[in-house]
Amino acid sequence: MSKRRYDPVYIQEAIKLADDIGVREAAGQLGIPVSTLSYWGVGKSARQAGKPDTGDSKDRKIKEQAGQIKELTEASDQKDQTIAELQKQIDILKATVSYFGLDHKE
Repeated sequence: MSKRRYDPVYIQEAIKLADDIGVREAAGQLGIPVSTLSYWGVGKSARQAGKPDTGDSKDRKIKEQAGQIKELTEASDQKDQTIAELQKQIDILKATVSYFGLDHKE
């Protein structure tokens, strides 16, 4: 899978938007992964100012990753619930087919 390349001007505008409304919201509006936008913005202002990257950006990144993990866990739990509900429906349909003698297996 090839990496998608972004125009530097687009990246700068995306970072500005993320600074204004937050990384998650900006990523959602732009249709890009939160991790990509986070990577672009992490330590960027410190590097441009000639200052070393502080631990604050690392803490922010850890918090964002923890949020992503939580979101993925919740999505996984929802999918597990959906699978369980669908399995129940399948079992009911199988019982109905069996009850009415519609099982045409030969």
